Amino acid sequence: MDECPRSREGLMKPPWKSLYQKSAPKPGKGKTGHKHLWAVIEKVLTERAPAIWDGQREQAISENEFSTIEAAIKRELPRQFRKAMNILADGFTTGIRSLGWDVPIPDHHHNIRDTPSLYTPDSVETAQEFQRIEDLFLSRLESLWEGSSTTQRIGLLLLSAILYGGLHQKRWLNAWLRSLANPPNIWDDWLWLHLEWRPQDAPKRKRSHRMTSWNLNRTWIADPVTELLMLNWRQHFPDEHEKAKSKFPEALLKAAVEYIGWKKPPGKHLVHSLSEIASSRDIDVLPGFLVEYQSGHLPCTSLPPGSLQRFFTGEVPREELTFLPHTTARQRKHKRVAEETQPSANVEKSIRLIDGLTSFIRHRSQSARAIAGLSKSNQSPWEKITTAKTLKAINSVLRHGCPYLTPAARLLLEWGISLCEKASSPLELRKGSPLAPSSIATYLSLISTGVLENIDTDELRDLTGLEFEILYETVLSYPHTTAQKIRTAERLQQFHGFLTAKFGDISEVDFDEIFACHGLPSKRVKANIITFAEYRVLLKSFGFDRSRRGRWEEIYLVVLILAFRCGLRRSEIHGLQIADIKDLVRAEIRIRPGRFRDPKSVTGNRRIPLYALLPEDELTIVSNWLKKRQREELDHTQPLLQHPETGDSLIPPHRLFDPVVHALRSVTRDTTLSFHSFRHAFATFTLLKLVWPKDLNVKNLPAGLRDESFSLDACTRLAQDLLNNQQQGVRKLHAIAMLLGHAEYGMSFRSYIHLTDWLLAVFKRQDICLPKLTNKALGQLAGLSKQGVFKCKRENPSRSAIFQNQLHNKVQRWGSQWKLKLDSITPTPIMHEKTAEDIFWLPPWAMALGDYLKAAQNNSYLMSPPSGTDATMAKLMYERLKGLKSRRMMFARRVIPVFAELYDVSHGGLVSRNIEHARELRKLFEMVNLSGIRLAAHYRISRSQTVEERDRIIETWSEALGIPKEQVKQKDFGPGKGLVVLKVIQERQSVRGGRVAIASGGWRFVLALVDFQIKKAPYRSNTYCSNSKTS
Repeated sequence: MDECPRSREGLMKPPWKSLYQKSAPKPGKGKTGHKHLWAVIEKVLTERAPAIWDGQREQAISENEFSTIEAAIKRELPRQFRKAMNILADGFTTGIRSLGWDVPIPDHHHNIRDTPSLYTPDSVETAQEFQRIEDLFLSRLESLWEGSSTTQRIGLLLLSAILYGGLHQKRWLNAWLRSLANPPNIWDDWLWLHLEWRPQDAPKRKRSHRMTSWNLNRTWIADPVTELLMLNWRQHFPDEHEKAKSKFPEALLKAAVEYIGWKKPPGKHLVHSLSEIASSRDIDVLPGFLVEYQSGHLPCTSLPPGSLQRFFTGEVPREELTFLPHTTARQRKHKRVAEETQPSANVEKSIRLIDGLTSFIRHRSQSARAIAGLSKSNQSPWEKITTAKTLKAINSVLRHGCPYLTPAARLLLEWGISLCEKASSPLELRKGSPLAPSSIATYLSLISTGVLENIDTDELRDLTGLEFEILYETVLSYPHTTAQKIRTAERLQQFHGFLTAKFGDISEVDFDEIFACHGLPSKRVKANIITFAEYRVLLKSFGFDRSRRGRWEEIYLVVLILAFRCGLRRSEIHGLQIADIKDLVRAEIRIRPGRFRDPKSVTGNRRIPLYALLPEDELTIVSNWLKKRQREELDHTQPLLQHPETGDSLIPPHRLFDPVVHALRSVTRDTTLSFHSFRHAFATFTLLKLVWPKDLNVKNLPAGLRDESFSLDACTRLAQDLLNNQQQGVRKLHAIAMLLGHAEYGMSFRSYIHLTDWLLAVFKRQDICLPKLTNKALGQLAGLSKQGVFKCKRENPSRSAIFQNQLHNKVQRWGSQWKLKLDSITPTPIMHEKTAEDIFWLPPWAMALGDYLKAAQNNSYLMSPPSGTDATMAKLMYERLKGLKSRRMMFARRVIPVFAELYDVSHGGLVSRNIEHARELRKLFEMVNLSGIRLAAHYRISRSQTVEERDRIIETWSEALGIPKEQVKQKDFGPGKGLVVLKVIQERQSVRGGRVAIASGGWRFVLALVDFQIKKAPYRSNTYCSNSKTS
């Protein structure tokens, strides 16, 4: 079989030919069974799917046929099964993209390497040394604080944190001492400190080294021994905590080991010796990944203080409820810095060509097809753009636009081509997988305009290191927000890596210095989670507990369930097809290249078992929605989530996800949360379920984990469904990476799992990790008499129960004296007072308007509230705006912020040259149906205007506003950019009985508040007052 003639490279058809070349062994590396592997693949495919092996277009394989192929390969290649299935996965993925195949994608098999054993002869010998230190430490507890100095007492706390609390990394010791000086964070019997790393904590030779964001902050949760010791110390020495931050860790530990009578082994630093000794003991009692974590070999991002407080208490900080302003695409566009000189024609042409290319890739501009040299088609505007089309478009721009492209523009396009290829580049900070076309468009659009406007026609390779830094810092001045600056800086760093790989002699650039100058972290991880209690409130607000629900509510429930319970990305949920969910025997979702969206990378192709991850009631909702869509559509390649009002192919992303995010921020009162936070919560909680041991005894479970899915039976069943066995080791970590679609579990830990600190503290509270205290030591530590010690041990037979009982008593007795941070929380709001439609579509400015009107006299520090008729007008307008539904509310969300920007207080109206603004203003007031409101316009007087031109202006604007021509009048309103002032007029009964027209103060108040919400700038309260009185 090894000599099969068709296995030769020249006789193979795409996509198998390129895969054969990539998988071939390198010369001189020995035999790897390469020919035999491909001979088996050829034999199986020619017998069961010959058209697939021949690379024919529009072929399909059913699930049953694929199962027989998989079983045949497993039978023929038991040792190389994983490698063969990965080859099939790559081949099927290419066939779906380029040949139109309809085939299932095999799961990408991770090569689970055998981790080296942590048990070594040195670790065994070091564990014996730990026993000697522990004996000395426990004997000192029998005469606690006797004859000790301040340095020795603080050093004893630090020694306990190293021995029992997992504080093994030297870089956190200074941060731990600084945090010790502040009041502790306590909830029930849990005590934790927030550690913040500072540059001065690093050794002098490493002061210039910038740490990544997952190393800048950490939460240290105390073990029972250290917690009791800290509470006892604060009780007996209440004024000593201020001295902790001025001490040096080495001096403190030296005083502590002298106090207990231990002699340090020669040849090593004291901190390093104690960390090694404590780690040798933890190897025997902790899971391996927790040992790696506390040693710093497995980085993980901790939760910020507010999120950790929500996790423990189930409550949210008492803060002002704020929303991110709703802005239009025009407002979100960067306001470019005015340049003294205009760029040359070549630069302008290059910018237009690259902008047109990115618009084509995103499918937001039909005219961009002509720029890319491609023909127009009748495809759906949401149909995916494949990698092949992206390469064709970039090459077309390079070929047809060559006379107009500057050297920098050509390099940018060549960088875009390299991003389409599957190649690992450490210089570009890239893995081996190619980027999705939408990501390539985003990369180019972020930096192309800034680079081209500032480099002109010069060659990039001729720039010096200083000139590169000036160029990149200038490009970084374009974006306004910190998030945009971070994304732009990361793309610049990758582009410079591409230049270095291409030319080799490019000047080096210190990006750490550039990041530091703009106050940006070198790596960013947005750590946050959503608790189960908050998730249940979200489900309830979308009608989960009602028997009758609207179609929109059903769509949002499906989105919520798939995001929180399965950890799917936005793009993966948005592009789901009906055929991607199988529920015949065991329900599961297949994430694979489809009609609308591709996975983020090759490892994104995966199967997610809904039967194992979803509770029955939530699985029923997803199944019922699937059955409804199957009855509605005969073609199962149609989207799973289709627009219920317009019947479009896909729901726009902002329409599908923004209401969920707004509801999430309303429930948690945390504006830093995003839709991606659901994915973080899924990764964190799934890890806890998989590693949760059967004998784990936690008396006070945090409120964020109080859910049926954390019961012992549910955790056991999940582990069996995902792993098919109960083996310890890295298999569970790879299961998390597989569910998330990551190539390695390090990525999952570094960016998505945020409760490793708490999990480490949970294991530290088990009997096997706790020391056996003598009666005298327990009495000294907990402040008990002999009778109290005997009673405690009689009522609590285990070590963990003894410590938990004493911690609870200690906190209840002495907690109020330390001003614990327990007075800044309020219960999570239950959103019963608003309907689901209000929660979905009420924009932030309307919600803020309602809050202002409810307490009109209490907001004078921002802007004066209206009064009298103006207040009635504002309230009436608010009620009418709140009552808008669906598309009307979307229209109001879009145009009112525009009107707020155009409103001029001195003119009392909207100053504009655009006739569309008049039409939109008329449409808005027709929607709200306010009686007593009419529109008027004043156009600018110009001596150069002829009579015909004035008549044409009057006719055009009167038709747009729907008013008589008499209400379009001439007025000299001074110099400015606007041509016409659009005024909102309110009729009011005068004292004499006649009707007079006044400017509506309520309308002006609405626009002023919207403008304040968008700009977040102080508003002058006297502006409104003066104009209101004048009116």
